Amino acid sequence: YKVWIDDLKISHTTVTISDNINDNVLPFSVYPNPAKETLYIETVQHFDRLTIFNAKGQIVLKTNSHQKSLDISNLAGGIYYMELTVNGQKMITKFIKA
Repeated sequence: YKVWIDDLKISHTTVTISDNINDNVLPFSVYPNPAKETLYIETVQHFDRLTIFNAKGQIVLKTNSHQKSLDISNLAGGIYYMELTVNGQKMITKFIKA
């Protein structure tokens, strides 16, 4: 068998997330942590976008919904990072899916 590939383009985007996150300075928190099915978001500000990254930096969930709870039952167990965007500023915290 012969395989011919023409006009192949491979691109790669790397997202870097630091483990040195100080939860005390973030204007939002998530609970319970660790969580099994539902994660609750406590914030005094209205957020524009919510993005969840896995430990490899891959986006696993992205929403413009402004709900204060999030169904995470479909995520595999592990460490995740939640990024909230508020007025163009991004804030990140870490949570564990049990």
